[in-house]
Amino acid sequence: MKTISFLSAMVFSISALAMSSPLQMSKRTLNLVVASVALDELSQIRSIENAQSDSVLVTYVNAKGVCLVQRVPIVYDELGMAFVPETPLQAPAVCK
Repeated sequence: MKTISFLSAMVFSISALAMSSPLQMSKRTLNLVVASVALDELSQIRSIENAQSDSVLVTYVNAKGVCLVQRVPIVYDELGMAFVPETPLQAPAVCK
């Protein structure tokens, strides 16, 4: 079975830090987290949604026409940087 990898998780984390001092400082950071899910080459991604602060939901239709939802967990390290853990993903659920 031939599979291809798709972009499956994008989380944008924007934080702003403002310091009240004679020099008004503002710092903004943008973090992008990317993971991949192997799908059949005829599968199509329908949506990528931010489910909670610790995961995103990827909705796709597989080659057989079945709609599936895959939860992709997001973890933050001690510096606040987000990443996708290397643990296996849970099995996808059928869309409602």
